[in-house]
Amino acid sequence: MTDLDSVFISTVEAAVSASVAQNKPLIVFNTDSSDESTRWVETLMSDDILQLISEKAIALKLVKNSAQFALFEQIFPEVIIPSFYCIKVSAILDIIHGALDNTEFESRIK
Repeated sequence: MTDLDSVFISTVEAAVSASVAQNKPLIVFNTDSSDESTRWVETLMSDDILQLISEKAIALKLVKNSAQFALFEQIFPEVIIPSFYCIKVSAILDIIHGALDNTEFESRIK
């Protein structure tokens, strides 16, 4: 498993500011502490995908029931867990969740 924490930041404010300043989409990984969420993200992530995300987007990881997750949920209610929300200028471009492999995931985040 690659290290998500090397790419994903954990504060909404910093991620939104960086997204706006760099004119990059925001990719938000919404998770909880369940084994299901861990397995789901492990099937999608690879070093190549993490590299792509770090080059093309601002990555944010939010954990359900945290203060940062609550901020995100105020703007985008009923957040799906686990999921990736791809956002640009406050608009959702895609919500990635459910069964898919890392090839499909990569094509959707490009």
